Amino acid sequence: MKELFEADFKQVIENGLILVEFNAKSGSTCKLNGPFLKGMQNDIKIDVAYLDFDQASSLEEEYKLLVSPTFIIFKEGKEVNRIEGFVSKGQIINMIDKEI
Repeated sequence: MKELFEADFKQVIENGLILVEFNAKSGSTCKLNGPFLKGMQNDIKIDVAYLDFDQASSLEEEYKLLVSPTFIIFKEGKEVNRIEGFVSKGQIINMIDKEI
């Protein structure tokens, strides 16, 4: 799972399909989600990345990141699907399946 930073975010999401986990590393829900998201890369056919939105305040505003974590699928740079809060692996896979 690739770690994104504010400086490279737009470039990374502009091509193809990618699931980005926006989180605040200090959040307890993120600590629960982290292990299975890392393992999901083998189960899905799109790229997976994460971004600590505590370090990316302009993106936090732009994408209205009110809940940690927030999972957003981008297609060619545009948001196409979103889930907020603690979710199961099945919910993430269903979200991805709708977009591929």
